[in-house]
Amino acid sequence: SRVPLYWPMPTISPSATAMSAVIRSESDQPTKTSPVRIGGNVWLGANVVVLKGVTIGDNAVVVANSVVSKEVPANTLFYEKHER
Repeated sequence: SRVPLYWPMPTISPSATAMSAVIRSESDQPTKTSPVRIGGNVWLGANVVVLKGVTIGDNAVVVANSVVSKEVPANTLFYEKHER
């Protein structure tokens, strides 16, 4: 049996961040969260931030320094600059 050269797992930069954890506010009340779903064969570039509740479809590429706040369709190149 041969090992396939293609493995449909996401490739995530070590400096990418997915925000789906419970975060406590100043009043110590938990903030509502939603799961982050990342499809197969997805590439997340350096310094990417994926916000709660986002789904990233299969074969998508998210460009470095992007902030993903909405759904990314499958087979898409995605870039959204974070405004400061």
